[in-house]
Amino acid sequence: MGAREVVGDFWNDLIHGEGGWKILRAFIFLLLLGGSFYSVFVFHRMMVQMTPAAEAFLPRSESSLDEDRARLDRLTEQFRTAVEAREGSSQLSRLASVNGRKPYGPAIVRSKQSAAEAVVPIKTPPPLIVVTAVMEMAGEKIAVADVEGLGEGVLIRPGFKLTGGKGRILSVAAEKVVFAWEGDRYEIPVGF
Repeated sequence: MGAREVVGDFWNDLIHGEGGWKILRAFIFLLLLGGSFYSVFVFHRMMVQMTPAAEAFLPRSESSLDEDRARLDRLTEQFRTAVEAREGSSQLSRLASVNGRKPYGPAIVRSKQSAAEAVVPIKTPPPLIVVTAVMEMAGEKIAVADVEGLGEGVLIRPGFKLTGGKGRILSVAAEKVVFAWEGDRYEIPVGF
């Protein structure tokens, strides 16, 4: 007997069968009927939720409209202030992610009083320095580092001047190198 004959016999027993088949037929009918009622109930609830409530369209008083206007004006001013403060933040975040230090740097501040906007200059970011090793030679600690703008494998010691003389190495220790750049102090752990 093939699969087609088995399915055909099952279908005939389900439609025309006696005894337990009647109970199975009644159960299937009740399932379909219950599913239909539940579907109508869910559809009705969805339509009720989509219908706007009558109280939502009550006319508003002039004073409440003025309060809303004032609140929206304050919100708009806060938004504009936030946008102005974040100008240039993509460059700052890129530099912070590359350098891995000092993620919060000085921001550009614009004056609203003058017609020509005054810009407070941003300090140039320090060069990227990756210290690969620290060694001691003749009683002096020297670091081997990759310095942005100077090259790879540069030997640096205290007093070493960085790009353009804007910074210099302050100290070299077994665990870190400390340097100053435009008045700020930075520490670089060995291996980073």
